[in-house]
Amino acid sequence: MHYFGKSCQAAYTLDLPEGSEYAIDLVDIWEMTRETIIPRDSGKMKIKLPGKEGTAAIAIHNQLGI
Repeated sequence: MHYFGKSCQAAYTLDLPEGSEYAIDLVDIWEMTRETIIPRDSGKMKIKLPGKEGTAAIAIHNQLGI
């Protein structure tokens, strides 16, 4: 998980291990929402962010390969 705090970034680069799949969720602490923005990916990827305070990106390891 990466919490962006007061940073208002429009994009962020994640570098996750190759050979495993991850889902990427975006959390907005002010709106109290969590949504999957990338259902399956691995390796280096650029994710789009809303460009506002109080967001976090969570990488969830898919151990089952589903």
